[in-house]
Amino acid sequence: MVHGGFPPGEVCHQKDRGHDHLYRSHIYAQANCASTSHQITREWRKMYLERSSWEKHREQLAAEAKLFEQAKAQLTK
Repeated sequence: MVHGGFPPGEVCHQKDRGHDHLYRSHIYAQANCASTSHQITREWRKMYLERSSWEKHREQLAAEAKLFEQAKAQLTK
């Protein structure tokens, strides 16, 4: 039993659990942590790919705007 590291209510709650139940809870917590980390990594990769796509689109729009301005200047001459 751990004292001082956890709130008294948590100590009392865990005190009645068996070793197997505590171990299983630990395994579930580790699996949830790994799953969450994996999901965050996937979202970061997706954000990077979306940003890359957006940058390409922005460059295309800038080129189109430049062509439009050149055509507009030729028409006003």
